[in-house]
Amino acid sequence: MNTPFTQEGIIFALLNDHDVRTSITGNLIVGSVVGDFTKENVTINSLTLGSGDIQRGIVNVNIHVPDISVTVGGKTTKQRNNERLKTLTEMVAEVLMSNGYSSTYNFWLDEESAFTVFKNTDGIDNHFANIKIQFKFHN
Repeated sequence: MNTPFTQEGIIFALLNDHDVRTSITGNLIVGSVVGDFTKENVTINSLTLGSGDIQRGIVNVNIHVPDISVTVGGKTTKQRNNERLKTLTEMVAEVLMSNGYSSTYNFWLDEESAFTVFKNTDGIDNHFANIKIQFKFHN
């Protein structure tokens, strides 16, 4: 029997073993980002995992990127760092799409809502891309 921690561990190991960990300015984290939102962080969270001979679950991978300062008409404002968010999202997606199969599980990007971009609503100048992954364990 697998647990939500199994799903998170698989995704963490894949991203940690590839260029993702060394390409971000912050950390690769299982759970929520705590503390420094001025750096790029990738978080992994298990949302659900069923039970039985075939277990199905969902994992979220969030790629947090600090906003950049932009001056328009003499006024400085913060905006989404599209270039960096795109680069990191493509890198993470490539690792996930290339490694989603083993003898005991498979996973794939969710067909209906694989990619979404959000503004952090906690008053933090940060946007994040969410990648939703469907998991299936063959016990």
